[in-house]
Amino acid sequence: MCRAARAALRCQFLAHSVVVAAVLAAMTLDATAAQRHGRSKLDPSLWRSADQANDTDRVEVIVRTDVSRLSELRARLEAHGDRVVDEQAHLGALTVTLHAGDLRALEADPSVTHVSANAIVEAHARRGDGPARQTGARRALIATLGLARANVSGNGVGVAVLDSGIQPAADLSPAAFYDFTRGGQRALPYDDYGHGTHVSGLIAGGSSGVARSVRLIVLKVLDGQGQGRVSTVVHAIEFAIANRNRLRIDILNISLGHAPTEPASDDPLVQAVERATRAGLIVIASAGNSHDQGIDTAPYGDITSPGTAPSAITVGALDTHATTTRSDDDVTEYSSRGPTPYDGMQKPDVVAPGANLISNGAFGSLLYGQYPERRVADARGIPRLFRLSGTSMAAAVTTGLVALLVEQNRRTSTAPLTANLAKAILQFSAISVPGDAFTRGAGSLNGAGALALAGSVDMATSIGEWSSLQMVSPITTIDGEHYVWGQTVIWGTTVIWGTSVYVNEPAWSASTVWGSTVIWGTAHP
Repeated sequence: MCRAARAALRCQFLAHSVVVAAVLAAMTLDATAAQRHGRSKLDPSLWRSADQANDTDRVEVIVRTDVSRLSELRARLEAHGDRVVDEQAHLGALTVTLHAGDLRALEADPSVTHVSANAIVEAHARRGDGPARQTGARRALIATLGLARANVSGNGVGVAVLDSGIQPAADLSPAAFYDFTRGGQRALPYDDYGHGTHVSGLIAGGSSGVARSVRLIVLKVLDGQGQGRVSTVVHAIEFAIANRNRLRIDILNISLGHAPTEPASDDPLVQAVERATRAGLIVIASAGNSHDQGIDTAPYGDITSPGTAPSAITVGALDTHATTTRSDDDVTEYSSRGPTPYDGMQKPDVVAPGANLISNGAFGSLLYGQYPERRVADARGIPRLFRLSGTSMAAAVTTGLVALLVEQNRRTSTAPLTANLAKAILQFSAISVPGDAFTRGAGSLNGAGALALAGSVDMATSIGEWSSLQMVSPITTIDGEHYVWGQTVIWGTTVIWGTSVYVNEPAWSASTVWGSTVIWGTAHP
């Protein structure tokens, strides 16, 4: 990279740091309550409940303890009249409905390590407002990503979709379906909300999917209103971890979330994502659609959980304006911006097409019934397709591309593609788009560039050694236009630039949590 470009990146990073400081100074987020009382065991959002609620008010919380003390704690809670909703023994966690007046006593219990609110999570989709291609939806999306000549389709790659379910179709059928809104039992697939079908279609559908050959494992965690609980999603993530070999799961798509109420280190949903990453899974999460809600005092810092997870590939939504050219792309007004609340980490990681995308519709679902104007006829004139916008759609498109990267990596490397390396590849090959790093991350998704880069590296080499004998040209041509890669990787609040992605660094391992290690400058062999 030329000296001028590096100087520009340093200036960009300094500006980035100034914005971080300003945003964090402006954020109260109820964290001050916990700070006044020292390091609290209570989620800051529970302080209001503990201090203001009547003794008869009930709250649902996730209580964590040492695994060896779980049975004892459960017995005490039940004897007190509290209802244990769920138990995850290997995590030392109980989901409990209890009296808000008992929160202080629970905090004082020496066997309790932390108490989090069992927050409501929601799907990250919105009404499609603008222009959309009514026919050839997949062809247009593939062309925009530069994947028209890709020779991979996600064959042999397993993707678990944690969402509202799936309605099978001729071009979209899951390999397995588990319903966690009913305890996690294996069941016949269905989608009473419609969001999960749309997301699954963008990943693997014949009409709109980026990676049409992937195996879908659908884990239903949202109900017919597009809502669920943190504990349900955590249960599904832990199921995916425990059964990743049996079900051959490589990637998790989580296009849902909730406003964070505590730091990432305490957030049970974030920690579940971190455990999944350490287990070898790649997690793609939506950034959230919270930015255009008219809150003038918080123009930044509205990334939702679990998009706040350091190890997740967190994706914002890009509007391509229904064109193949990338020169008119911009980040949507609703796509959530960083930094992450409480921790001030850089998010989103990248942005991807998410505005007015056409995918599979779920007949009889709430969305399909409520919004007939979003229905789109297929080539036979049957309105079986549906149009939605949101960071959910952007995360699904990114999941499809990562599935292609996993297949590509298996052709060229004996080492598995880690979540950290996948993120670095997406960021390093990203295309510039207007906005600061908190708006667009490292840039917009570049499918062709990411595949070229993934095909040139082999992380089976020794740590610190060059992983490629030949560096690919950092330029991608899409529809006759040439786009130079951003060639940056954003790690927490640190910018890595130059050729570091070509070196097998400890940073790319599954055990390294992004944000905890500083790497600065260009890596050398």
